[in-house]
Amino acid sequence: MKKIIINQAKIKKRLERKPILRKLDVYREVLVVADEDKSQLESFINAIFPRAKIYFLFPRNEKEDQTKTDVFSYHISDLNLTGKVKNDKLKKVLDNRFDLVVDLSKNLPLNNFILARLNHTFMVGSASNNKSLWYDLIIPEAKNDKELFEHIKTQINLLSQNGAK
Repeated sequence: MKKIIINQAKIKKRLERKPILRKLDVYREVLVVADEDKSQLESFINAIFPRAKIYFLFPRNEKEDQTKTDVFSYHISDLNLTGKVKNDKLKKVLDNRFDLVVDLSKNLPLNNFILARLNHTFMVGSASNNKSLWYDLIIPEAKNDKELFEHIKTQINLLSQNGAK
């Protein structure tokens, strides 16, 4: 029943949200959404966003959440029958306001359901993704995650030189 509700949920980008582009050293909270745990990239991402706290969010196969503090995961069992989040750790992520969300996830219903509920001021994603209407900045496809983050770094540096704070 939950899967039916999630698949039928109307997920759309919040049009009233105004994107805020900042310089790389101004970002304070960055969330990386992926299809698997990407926490091994934390030191690499911290080098790009030196003052930011980096968080990770990904779906898990097991019902039990055994992730560490700043690594968050979700499972279909974390939602009740109507789609309301019942996992306290996941609620914390959805209540937090992120300066930047980097979407590396695939276009799957549960991923989109969670992604649409994130509170953020700027979202970046790959051009190869079907969710490109959700993004404030679209990055060209990359061979690997590090190359993708280098593209993000380059694009934000170029765009923020024009007076964005």
